[in-house]
Amino acid sequence: MKTNLLKPLVASLLLVGCVSAQAAHFEVLGYNATSRYSGTVDFTDFNFNGDYTSGGNDFGTAVSAIETTTDYEHSGNASGSFLGGSFLDLTTSVSFSSANPIEYYGIATAVEKTVQLQVVADAGDIGPQVNVSFAGLSSTFSGLVGSSEGTFQTSVRVSQGSNVLANFTTKQFADQNVNFAFAAQAGDIIVLSASQGVHMNASGPIDASLTGMLYGNFTVTAVPEPEQYAMLLAGLGLIAGVARRRSSR
Repeated sequence: MKTNLLKPLVASLLLVGCVSAQAAHFEVLGYNATSRYSGTVDFTDFNFNGDYTSGGNDFGTAVSAIETTTDYEHSGNASGSFLGGSFLDLTTSVSFSSANPIEYYGIATAVEKTVQLQVVADAGDIGPQVNVSFAGLSSTFSGLVGSSEGTFQTSVRVSQGSNVLANFTTKQFADQNVNFAFAAQAGDIIVLSASQGVHMNASGPIDASLTGMLYGNFTVTAVPEPEQYAMLLAGLGLIAGVARRRSSR
């Protein structure tokens, strides 16, 4: 093979490699979420609902409330967001303090009810199949003391119609890695459902708190067509053959 033919071949192989390395991404088609902090203090109910915000590819809802009297102070926070079409973030917390005997029950919930996503390939010639992976961390910070007690739960689910592509749930009071992956096709519309909640019971005098967090990032990677692999292997074989011929001269 002549040198002037070898250079275009190498350039073609590099192009195939670049194309196969091209990524894909999610586009948000719809978003619906809620956040809430509610409960009772000394048998008096309270309820705070979050506000929804959006801008560009960022979506979220959050509520933060605090109530202070001469007898007690309690607060709660619940927030959920899906940022840049890939980053999921849920945070919930409750706290209560009182120097006198008093009954408290509080729950903070952040729910990304439905994040409707479409799989989009960044280049039209890289093939329709993609691999989707999620890597994140679920963690809690427990300030439960004395007669206080509480629970924590985080759930993440990805589905396409009635088909569940991924599902994760944790109730652990400890850091826990969250990892899952699934295959999809460019053009697919999938639904992400995520929720997190913490709740705490306490009887004063007490000073207690509980916080839960989940955050992580989706990565969408396009899978090259079989023909591209075949072209790459054939080209590498040709280059190896040319190299052997030159070394034998």
